[in-house]
Amino acid sequence: MKKTFSYSQEHWNRERVIECAVDPKHYHADTCAVWCFDDRFSPALERLMAETQTKHIDLVKVAGGARGLASPANENERAYLLDQIAKSIKLHEPKTIWLMVHADCGAYGNPKFENAEAETTFFGNELANAENTVGSFFGKNGITMPIQKYFADFKGIVEI
Repeated sequence: MKKTFSYSQEHWNRERVIECAVDPKHYHADTCAVWCFDDRFSPALERLMAETQTKHIDLVKVAGGARGLASPANENERAYLLDQIAKSIKLHEPKTIWLMVHADCGAYGNPKFENAEAETTFFGNELANAENTVGSFFGKNGITMPIQKYFADFKGIVEI
């Protein structure tokens, strides 16, 4: 059995910024989500979690969300995200993987589209590429798990 150490205020020789009881028990994640750190979409994530009854989430919050799996700036970006997913699986055994991209994303250069169909096509393709990247990684590592893809805009979230 692992020991849980309780470091006292005296150990750190500092005052606590906050007092907060944190459950020390190990948890299993409901999902591992690769989500954009654009805070405009944080309320949408909270609502999605509530609607899907997701209590425990391993949240990988990075610029562009799943863009780093679909269209990474370099291979290190993709490798980092796959490593985070692998660690979530190893440590917390999530039941699903959520991949997210969103409208007006700075990581994509705030693209402007001629119409809603062009935007839907672009981000749908990005999510498909991200899913293929994760699926290939899963195949090489003997992992079987559902992957859910989400597009967020200023009216909510659509599952693709």
